[in-house]
Amino acid sequence: MILARHAEALFWAGRYLERAEGTARKLEVTTRAAMHLEPELAASAWQVLIEGLGLQETFAASAIPLTERGVAGYLLTGDGNPGSIQRATSMLRENLRTARERVPVELWEESSRLYLRLSTIDADAVLDGEPQELYGLIRQGCQAVSGVVAEAMTRDEGHAFLVMGRMIERSTLTVQLIEAAFRRGPDLFDADRLLRSTSTMQAFHRIHGHGATHLQVALFLLQSRGVPRSVLSCMIRLSDRLDSIGEIGRAHV
Repeated sequence: MILARHAEALFWAGRYLERAEGTARKLEVTTRAAMHLEPELAASAWQVLIEGLGLQETFAASAIPLTERGVAGYLLTGDGNPGSIQRATSMLRENLRTARERVPVELWEESSRLYLRLSTIDADAVLDGEPQELYGLIRQGCQAVSGVVAEAMTRDEGHAFLVMGRMIERSTLTVQLIEAAFRRGPDLFDADRLLRSTSTMQAFHRIHGHGATHLQVALFLLQSRGVPRSVLSCMIRLSDRLDSIGEIGRAHV
């Protein structure tokens, strides 16, 4: 059986892993979209991103300008930002350290590599250069960690708690993105940006074509069983992991 402190650490490791990867992907998508928009619409795109990450209150309190430099710096390394990528990768590593005896050494190494890559980041220098390159590197680092989880981690209670953390974080981010996009109303709803932010655009177009309505996109992200970032898919995987914990517990009785 797993210790409660190990279960909690692995659950939160899963959440922080998903948070770091999701934030980097959404930053990359919004940066590409905003560079082609008028200043007022660009500011709206950055506001949708902040709301989609559930950070509107802390961002408003920071008094940081609603610009690419302001939002990107806040999401990369922002002091006092509980959802920054730098903090997420730090907490991912810390939680894996707490449960180190339960995880493969490769998982610890990949999380440490990602943390060290970001621990000394100079946000101003990055934003003066090619920030999208950094966002891609962050996503690749998170995907490397995910690959170790998928290919090297024993399918025990620790794995189940880590996956449950990821699924809760992932479904929460998907719902927040949908809510943020819908607040603008159907006339300002950007279907492509929402689908790109959830890595589902190709899957959606294969099923619905290119004439997407806001309701079709919302239902797709909420109810599609075969789409990894849909809320239903996350809940199915969460339920499966809960069942697996029950089976492991019964096997030890």
